[in-house]
Amino acid sequence: MFSILLEMADSLSAEIQLTSSTMSPEQKIEKEKADRQEVKKEIEIFKREFIETLEERVIFHHVLLQQTRKQFQIHDFGNRLKGYIEANGLNSRTAPLTTRFQLWPRVNEFLENEQHRCLIVLGDSGSGKSLFAGWLLNVLLSQHHDAAHTPSAKNPRQERRWIPIYIRLQEFAQTSEQVLERCIESTLLKNYGLEAKDVELIKSRGKKEKK
Repeated sequence: MFSILLEMADSLSAEIQLTSSTMSPEQKIEKEKADRQEVKKEIEIFKREFIETLEERVIFHHVLLQQTRKQFQIHDFGNRLKGYIEANGLNSRTAPLTTRFQLWPRVNEFLENEQHRCLIVLGDSGSGKSLFAGWLLNVLLSQHHDAAHTPSAKNPRQERRWIPIYIRLQEFAQTSEQVLERCIESTLLKNYGLEAKDVELIKSRGKKEKK
């Protein structure tokens, strides 16, 4: 941060020296004042953006992850996943069992593709959808944990890791509007304990990602 400010100051000094020879003393004073005001504005913008970026990183990389870990514990996934056998899937209800595939590679492929927006995993009651959701939570949380203990040079895709938010389908069904965005807001406010301004920050970040 300080090196950037020094570079800005050096640039201002060079500009003043280049133009000073063609200006009257009064013009030089006015030019210096205007330049200093411009630099002050740029510094304030830089500081504001720096603080906003820092606040965003704290919310995304600390608060959300911490609260998702709590949801993992609240729903006792640690015990429920003991002896878990990785889930398989079919492309349709009528597809033969011989065409089944491991579900995680297919989901991971979906996550890797930035063009994909929605993935629905369907299954009968007791078929393991909730357990797979818990298992997926654990996988994504583990990726963040591993990355935190891995030097960034060995982890070039650090910024592309997903931060999971756990929402029970029952809670979605109980919302009056049954709109996913509203359900996410409600979950972040009630279950995750976030403030309204933080939820708005998360929503605005999501909208940026869509563009």
